[in-house]
Parts: sequence; C-alpha cells; structure tokens
Amino acid sequence: MEIPKIILFWSGGKEPNKWWTGIETILKKVESGEIQAQVVWIISNYSNGWVANKARNFGVEPKIIEEQNFPKRDKENKSWKKTLFSKVNKNEITKIYKEILKEYKPDYIFMSWWLKYILWLPINKTINIHPGPTKEPYGGKGMYWDKIHKKIWEDYKEKKIKRTCITMHYVSKKIDDGPIVAQIPVNISKCKSWEDIKKAVNKVEQKYQWKITKLIIEWKITWSWEKDDPVVFPKFYRWKKWVDLRKSRLTIKKKQKSYS
Repeated sequence: MEIPKIILFWSGGKEPNKWWTGIETILKKVESGEIQAQVVWIISNYSNGWVANKARNFGVEPKIIEEQNFPKRDKENKSWKKTLFSKVNKNEITKIYKEILKEYKPDYIFMSWWLKYILWLPINKTINIHPGPTKEPYGGKGMYWDKIHKKIWEDYKEKKIKRTCITMHYVSKKIDDGPIVAQIPVNISKCKSWEDIKKAVNKVEQKYQWKITKLIIEWKITWSWEKDDPVVFPKFYRWKKWVDLRKSRLTIKKKQKSYS
C-alpha cells in the first residue's frame, strides 16, 4: 500500500519560537514511523523564519509563500467588506493553491496557525487545529493565536467559562466553520494569566494533535464533501482516556449556550 502524502501549512514569525508545537510532534512521529505518512512539503511564510528552520531540521525543505507575494484584501473596492478579495486576487490565490496541489498531489493537508485566505483546497482532506473553541467569540474572523487565549482568560476571570479546549476541524470557506473532528478540553483552573493558558493549550496540543492526525491518515476518521453529513468515527474513538465533546458541551454561563 502506498504511503499517504501530506502537506503541512504552518505559519510562523521571523523570530525564533521557544514553543514545541503539535506540528513538530507530528514530524517526529512521522520520522519514527508511528505515523505512516510522507511529509512532502511544509509551506510557510518566511524563508529564514523559525518554521522554515525547524522544517529543515526534519529534512523537509520548506516552500515559502512570502507575505508580499500573497494577494491582499481589496480595500479600495467599496464593497470590500463583503467580497474581501477582488476577482483578480481570488484568481491569483486559486492559482497559488492549484500549483501546490499539482506539484505533489497530497492525500491530506494539515494546517496550524495558517492565517491566509483559502481557496481550491479539498475540504474533506484539509484539517486545521484551532487553539480554542471555534464558535464566537473564540473563533471566526480575527480570532487567532494569543487573541484567543487572552479572550479565554478574560471570560474565565469573569466566570463565564470554566475551561477551554483545542479543536481540530475540517476547513470550509467560512473561517472556523468546518465540521469538527475532535475537541479536547483543557483545564485552566490553575492558570494565573493568559500566558499560562497558552502553555496549558500547547501541552494538550502536543499530546493529542498527532493522535488525531494519525486516525485521519489511517482513514479511521472520515468526512464526505457534503456539509450536512456527519464526521465518521471508529467505534474505539471514545477511549476512556479521550474526551469527546460532541456530546459533552463547554458552556458559557452568561448566555447558557454551548460553544463547542
């Protein structure tokens, strides 16, 4: 059987990153053979950034999509708030992603910290990790990285929530709106700041992201192209050590609505 090919979209800054991320754990598990897959490309946005350097440490030459080469939102258009991108820019974005798919024909695409507009990627083969709940006010447009942890900390102090989570979900056109693969809760009762929440989330991410990735690659978690179709899980998915939040909700007390 041919080993599945995967591409990792992994944004990052210019400065060195002190965090060991979930993506690095995936690379380590691929290297050890615990995940049976071939990482054919790691796509980032700085040629000498920490993501590119860490990719090279694992023997993967990164492809760089420089910030200046990626089309920007069409703010000069009066209706830009609705369209976000002009037709010309959308065509350019589509071309970028098409070339990536044509080059290596990946079986799966995994994203972490990828903030660029997405077009043309197969939605039932593209999975993102979000460091919190995906529903507003913790997901959606403008909610990423430290902004999520700061908002979680703010609401935790006001006793609106008791915990946070990490979410892995399929990628759809609407930000953070794709079908949820898994939500793993994160205990923040001992956290004294949003930085502590970030550390707690990072720890859970390292522990579970690679396991869920492995199940997806092995076709043990699947989803069709249809939005209303459920994500299909194996019978053994609800191990005692795992927590499946598709039934057990994280609740916002103030509005009495679930955000998972």
